[in-house]
Amino acid sequence: MDFLHIYKHLLVAPIVLSLTLIGSVNAFASGEPSNLLDLENLTLPKDHVITPQALLLDNDVTFPGEGTSYFNYNGTADLRFYIKNTGNKRIHVELNFPGGSRNLMRITLAPGESTTNNFPLYDVYGPSANGQYSVYVYNDDGSRGSYHISARTLE
Repeated sequence: MDFLHIYKHLLVAPIVLSLTLIGSVNAFASGEPSNLLDLENLTLPKDHVITPQALLLDNDVTFPGEGTSYFNYNGTADLRFYIKNTGNKRIHVELNFPGGSRNLMRITLAPGESTTNNFPLYDVYGPSANGQYSVYVYNDDGSRGSYHISARTLE
């Protein structure tokens, strides 16, 4: 047996067992059980795709030295925020509350670096947490940069 074959069996066994234990056997009634072993067609989510939730923002952005992205948060669930520097220079990121009243996060990301953060907005700030958030991104020398950004609620 090669490593990939062993890896597939190690991956499938816990999945099948956990689905069986939670009573989800009926989910397989319409398909062939042998399809569970077909891991070549299994698509894993990207590192910033966090489901199930309400998508607020999911964009690739190119900016000339600085740029701002916006999203609206209205709810009672935690916010999950992801950003990745897809450019070739360091970027600085500021996540700001509605109206710029407060800074929620300030970080610096090297090229290729990313971060994912959960914020219990409603639990901490109540209804005042609702509104339009801004994400201000800039680099050191004013040159062109890029980033990927995603914001979701953990509904």
